Amino acid sequence: MKLLKNIRRHLFGEDWGPESVKVPAKWRKARGKGVTVLVIDSGVPFLHGGLTPYIAEDRNFVRNESIDDSNGHATAVCGIIRDWAPSCDIVCYKAMDKSGHSDGCMNVLAALRAAALLRPAVVNLSLAAYRGASRLHEPIQDLVAGGSVVVAGTGNDPAKGTAYPARWDEVVAVGASNRKGKVADFSAPGADIIMPGVDIRVHWLRGSLRISSGTSLASAAATGLLALAMSAGLDSMDAREAVSGIVGRRAGA
Repeated sequence: MKLLKNIRRHLFGEDWGPESVKVPAKWRKARGKGVTVLVIDSGVPFLHGGLTPYIAEDRNFVRNESIDDSNGHATAVCGIIRDWAPSCDIVCYKAMDKSGHSDGCMNVLAALRAAALLRPAVVNLSLAAYRGASRLHEPIQDLVAGGSVVVAGTGNDPAKGTAYPARWDEVVAVGASNRKGKVADFSAPGADIIMPGVDIRVHWLRGSLRISSGTSLASAAATGLLALAMSAGLDSMDAREAVSGIVGRRAGA
């Protein structure tokens, strides 16, 4: 096992994200246990990187595709969440197809409405929309009113401004930082917090690993950190405030 870790570190770099944030010992000890995290993304990472046993539930909102993640995005996101909160329960709702599209946000809308019955502690929306997103606002408001924390990346194109749903006040908007804690050049403005999102080692298709960057990855890290806080006994509002206090907006935000 140690040899395998050393090989991975040599080929794909160190998993630097979780070690870059001073997480309270009580949170680390809690490990995310008892916290349900809903990931609305590109499917379930079946047999990818050993993640499958940790998927507590799944639903498919994409027509004419299996629930498997054939895009890779959901696999990366779920892997990062597991890196931060190893004992949380991840639920996967597939709302994006193999090309990363969501039928004008309609699949995401259906997933969000279904999430109201699930009542997850944290909802990860590692997506950036600029058209058709307004229809997502009401179900997100309902989730937050019901006690969920909704997390989304600000987007990877600063010229377009803050993407939806991160632009809405109810959502924890997450920007990406590099190893030095500075905001990445690609990270769109409007972030509430900044999390590791540059040169991140992620799980990928067919059990592989790769190095990737983006606010989606930073959003996943924030989701894991919030799961740690809530597993340590904080409610949604207190967890959001505590995470903001620990991470802040970092240098250059």
